[in-house]
Amino acid sequence: MELRQYFEGNGYTTPADRRRSFGDRLFLGSRLWFYLKYIGVLSESRGFVKRNDYGNDNWAWTSWEILDIVEQCGGRVEISGLDYLRSVPKPFVIVGNHMSTLETHILPVMVLPIADMTFVVKKSLTTHFYFGPIMRACRPIAVTRTNPREDLVTVMQEGQRILGEGRSLAIFPQSTRNRIFDPSQFNSLGAKLAEKAGVPIVPLALKTDFWDNGRLCRDIGPIRRERTVHLEVGQPILPGTCPAREAHAQVVAFISERLTSWGGEIAGPAGV
Repeated sequence: MELRQYFEGNGYTTPADRRRSFGDRLFLGSRLWFYLKYIGVLSESRGFVKRNDYGNDNWAWTSWEILDIVEQCGGRVEISGLDYLRSVPKPFVIVGNHMSTLETHILPVMVLPIADMTFVVKKSLTTHFYFGPIMRACRPIAVTRTNPREDLVTVMQEGQRILGEGRSLAIFPQSTRNRIFDPSQFNSLGAKLAEKAGVPIVPLALKTDFWDNGRLCRDIGPIRRERTVHLEVGQPILPGTCPAREAHAQVVAFISERLTSWGGEIAGPAGV
C-alpha cells in the first residue's frame, strides 16, 4: 500500500470515522498504552536496522505507524501545506519550532514520499542504547547542544555536504523543545545554512503537545488527547530573494502566527 494515497492533496486530517480496536477504546488516552505501542514500532524498526534494511521506505512507514498510534489513542492530526513541498526546488532546508518528540516522528511521512531528507539531532540520540541504531540509520547531522560554536561549524559543513548530495535537511533551531515558542531562543542557523548552500527555506509551524514533555523524563510525558496535532508547511523562501536575517524573521513570523491561531503560547520578542 502506497503512503502517497494518504497525502495526495495539500494535507491530511484524521478521518472523523477513525475506527479503533477494543483495546484502544478500553485504554483510550492511556500513557502506558501509547508507549507500549510506540516501543513496539521502534522494536520493529530496530529489526530492519539490524538486517541492514532500513531505508527511506521503512522510515516513512515507521513514521506513519506512529501517526497511526496517535489516532488510535484518540488524537487528531491536521497536516497542511504539502503542495509547497512538491513545488519547491529540491533540496531544501526545513526550519521549524520544536515542541515535542512527536514532530521528528511525523515529519518523515510528510516529506519522504516527496523528497529525501534527514535531521539535525542531538548527538546523544545517535549513541542512545535503544534509539541510537535507528537514528544512525537515518544519517543525520549530530550536534552536542553544549558548544554552540562547534555546533555551528558542524551544521554549516555537514549541512552543505548533505544538501550537495541532494538530500533535504530539517532543523529545529532552539536550545531545547518547549511547548511555549520563544523567538529569542530561535536562532538563525537554518536560514544561514540555506543561504550558504543556495537552497530554499521551507518554514514549518507545529503544535505537537499531544505528546507533552515529562517532568522527570522529558521523553516520557503525558498524552493529551484533547490537543490537536498541527503541522503546517509555509510558503518557501527561494534563494537570493532576501538575506538570511530577513528570511529568518519571515520564518519566525509564520510560526508565531500559526501557533497563535491554534491557541499556542508565544513568549519573548523576536530574536535573530
